Amino acid sequence: MGLDLSKEVVKLHRRGAREMDWRRQNLTKLPENIGILENVGRLNLSYNRIKEIPDGLGNMKNLVILNLFSNHLESLPDSFRGLVHLEELNLSHNKFSTMPRGIGNLPMLRVLDMSANTLLDISPQVGLMSNLRELYISFNVIKRIPVEMANCPKLEKLLMSNNRVEELPTELARLDTLETLDLSGNLIRFIPPDYGQMPKLHTFNMSQNPLHKQLHEAARQSPKHLLQYITTAEYDALWYEHVGKNVAEDGDEDRPDEF
Repeated sequence: MGLDLSKEVVKLHRRGAREMDWRRQNLTKLPENIGILENVGRLNLSYNRIKEIPDGLGNMKNLVILNLFSNHLESLPDSFRGLVHLEELNLSHNKFSTMPRGIGNLPMLRVLDMSANTLLDISPQVGLMSNLRELYISFNVIKRIPVEMANCPKLEKLLMSNNRVEELPTELARLDTLETLDLSGNLIRFIPPDYGQMPKLHTFNMSQNPLHKQLHEAARQSPKHLLQYITTAEYDALWYEHVGKNVAEDGDEDRPDEF
């Protein structure tokens, strides 16, 4: 940027700036005094090389949109949970292996994008996000979906393609506001029958999964046909056979070795 960032922050503060666009400035860090910009509602820091966010960020109490797309971040400071008015948070294309601590303490968060990181799991705190509408977590290495996600009463879009999910929790069918569910490119073989009863689900992408033969045939016709098929008696039999095998396998794992 070629500027003394601390001085630039002071100038913006004096002007009462409400938006900041510092994208593509080759930044590696932010000034510690950034927290004085309490009037800023939109902050765009995308396409930089930032590795660490200063604690002062948590003082930007009126921040509504924070874009940190394409940086080198592995974590956020605990102070970020002070962003109580934050509605949109873009952390995609960074280096997060876990969701930021306190992510569930952002009461107004509507959109969270953590796609293209190295996430190993989804924090159970996601279930505390009572206003979350859209969650983007594609292109990570997530193996399971926590049942707590079923506690997001306003979730409309869940995009988590290209992960390593093998099993889907039945509880997710309680998301009666969900309209779009993209689970393509995972390792899923079976779909809980209750998913066929989700009232608003109209976009359901299960392509590039090793689906059971009957599911694969239904999916080839259309997502709508797939959702209809998993409510049939024929599929019920397949599902309960699958569940029974899983229970038996879990029992074998729990049984102590015989000598």
